[in-house]
Amino acid sequence: MDKDWVAAGTKSFASYTNLAPGDYIFSVRAGEEESSSMITSLAISITPPFWKTGWFISLIVCGILLTTYGFIKWRIKNIRAVEAEKLKVQQLNAERYRNKLELEMITNYFSSSLLDKNKADDALWDVAKNLIGRLGFVDC
Repeated sequence: MDKDWVAAGTKSFASYTNLAPGDYIFSVRAGEEESSSMITSLAISITPPFWKTGWFISLIVCGILLTTYGFIKWRIKNIRAVEAEKLKVQQLNAERYRNKLELEMITNYFSSSLLDKNKADDALWDVAKNLIGRLGFVDC
């Protein structure tokens, strides 16, 4: 901090505030300015607070990356689950419409096949042979 000697006067202490982290040498010489008294030196090392260290910053960056990765994986899983539910609903709707179409086709076939039948016996045999088989009932 101080490159030149500082006269302390009558103070018996030295105060330095807001020192940046690093290595310092504190040298003291007792006596008058011109004297060649022995110099006593003290090596001082100031470490940075833990939140300014490389390992802590790396830990925070890894934590943020893992959290982001986890969120993205969760979001993808959530989207896939929603899409699977939509697909199930679409399949159920398709099955319902297919069954409805099949019933309409059977009804249409039944009504068109009976047009040329003039006797009740012919109409009943047509129902027994064709319609009941199409509906999946047991033969009667």
